[in-house]
This record gives sequence, C-alpha cells and structure tokens, in this order.
Amino acid sequence: MQRIAHIENGHIVNVSLSADDAVLTPGTMLESKAIEQGIPRFVAPSEVRKIWPDKSKFWDEFTADEKAAILTSEHSGIKVLWSDLTMWPGEVWSDDSRIQQGLSGLVAVGILTESRKTEILTK
Repeated sequence: MQRIAHIENGHIVNVSLSADDAVLTPGTMLESKAIEQGIPRFVAPSEVRKIWPDKSKFWDEFTADEKAAILTSEHSGIKVLWSDLTMWPGEVWSDDSRIQQGLSGLVAVGILTESRKTEILTK
C-alpha cells in the first residue's frame, strides 16, 4: 500500500491509501514526495490554533471553581501542571502538546469535562 496525497491549490487536502501499482491521477502524488517538496497540509479554520498572549489570559479561561480545584488539588500531576504554567515564558498556544496534555490531565482527574476542555480550546 502507498499513501497518496491529493493536492488542491498548492496544499495537501487529503491522503488516501492505494495499491503499490496504482497509477497516480492529476492532482495526486505520493505523500512522501509532497512532503519532500514542502507542500503544506491544508488546515481548516476550525483547526487553527487559539493563542493567548500570556499565561494570565489562558488562566482567565477557567471558572472560579475550576481554578480552586486546580489550586487545592493534591494530585501530583496537577501540581506539576500548575508549576509549569506559573513558569510559562510567553504566548500560550492551544495546540502546544503541554497544553493538550495538561487539559487532558484535568479531565482525567475530574476537574474538567471533555466538553469543557473543548470549550477552552476553541472559544
């Protein structure tokens, strides 16, 4: 099987699997070749990162109850997350793996729901 990139307007808009002997059609190429050539993936507007100018603006996303639960949590992972946030150096990006993992950790311990996490990331 090979991965075929579907190219539109200079962007990879989809990737599909095809048999190794499949003939490429116009507007398609091997995904590996497209990546080698620097053809970017299309990012839908809903997938664009949300940016907070600093950690205080990110912290403002949380309700008073959520903040209290974070600050009083005895869970070691939550304490580490809080420590990391207090030392955050600049902009906070919704697609940063540390933010993604941190919010998932808050869901795992019951401080946030999955829908609340989505609301914070996409609001």
